[in-house]
Amino acid sequence: ASVMEVPGVDLVSGVQALYEIQNVRLADVGGFGSFTLETFLKDQTGALVPVDAGMMGLQLPGNLEVYNANLRTVSGAVLDPEDGLWSQLPPRLNLAEAAIAWQFEISQVAMKGDWLVFRVILAGLSLSAEHVGLQRVNADTGDHLLVQAIAESVNSREIWLHLGEGLDVAPVQYRAYVSATITEIPPIDPTNFLNVSICRFGLPYPLATNDAIVPQGGLGVKRWFAALPLEFSILDIDTAPLTQIQVVGRLPAPTSKAYAIVDLIAPYGVQIMDP
Repeated sequence: ASVMEVPGVDLVSGVQALYEIQNVRLADVGGFGSFTLETFLKDQTGALVPVDAGMMGLQLPGNLEVYNANLRTVSGAVLDPEDGLWSQLPPRLNLAEAAIAWQFEISQVAMKGDWLVFRVILAGLSLSAEHVGLQRVNADTGDHLLVQAIAESVNSREIWLHLGEGLDVAPVQYRAYVSATITEIPPIDPTNFLNVSICRFGLPYPLATNDAIVPQGGLGVKRWFAALPLEFSILDIDTAPLTQIQVVGRLPAPTSKAYAIVDLIAPYGVQIMDP
């Protein structure tokens, strides 16, 4: 325990005294912390004689470390994250097709009945509970195992997941995801992330929180970007399977800049012979 001695303090019995201690660093893991205050007098020999003692405590929020955060479509982040195509496609603006997924570890045990809370800090982001969930990451296989949790308090700015089972501390890893709508092109390397916290009824502070800190690895364009909607239509095709044909599609004229690159991604099983 750390001890600080302050000599020469003028204290009077029955009179309230207020002192401020600065530059105090709280414990990283969080939990219940207690502070003891003791007063002393000096006797004729200069030895300290204890006079009064008191103790107070508070619940310190623990650490919730977020990493591997991605902004993708619901298909790429939730429904089929292993698909090599969907996992790379960005969501389009103003369409309810986005999802945010991330992994995290906690330094304080969460109990059944606690809450996992997502709060919007980033501009241009609206949350939805259409696809929201929590998974435990299998350390040996990397598989994601469902954790029982129900979204019971939902709005576009925050979602509260009621935990149906407890969560263990690091090195156990978890994965969370939530569907969203993106209304603004995200900035390159944003300075904030979602505020992710674990809360318990009756406590004034979270059990653990990430304080909306940008996850490990950052949120550069490889992980965090959106695209403008692009209307693209293909003329009706009526032919037999395995037939080599010509496919004709239409793109709208560019509004400001010519398309530098156009990527045409065909459905599974289709081979592009000569674009």
